[in-house]
Amino acid sequence: MRYPKSDAFERARKEGRMGFEEVFYTCDGCKLFTKYSRKGTPSVLLLAGMGVHCETWNEVQNRVADITTTFSYDRAGVGRSDAVSSPRTCHDLVQELAELLRMIPVEPRENR
Repeated sequence: MRYPKSDAFERARKEGRMGFEEVFYTCDGCKLFTKYSRKGTPSVLLLAGMGVHCETWNEVQNRVADITTTFSYDRAGVGRSDAVSSPRTCHDLVQELAELLRMIPVEPRENR
């Protein structure tokens, strides 16, 4: 299954700007900041620790992006993502990530 490419990604491709795309996606009413590069498969998802923003992964993401697709994001209430008004459970975090993964333009691993 292939995921649709975002408008921002398509503009960057056409303009020859194939660095990182920084896009906000809305999950359960909350805008989440995402940062990704596309360069085939596999796609590497970088998750920052609790309360830490995705910029923690900058050096690693920059290096891995030379080889393959990368994706990182700020959880709700962290970094550039919207704040949240109530405490969040691990279940909330998993649900947020699952919803985000359905929306992002990252392709699944190729079957060999």
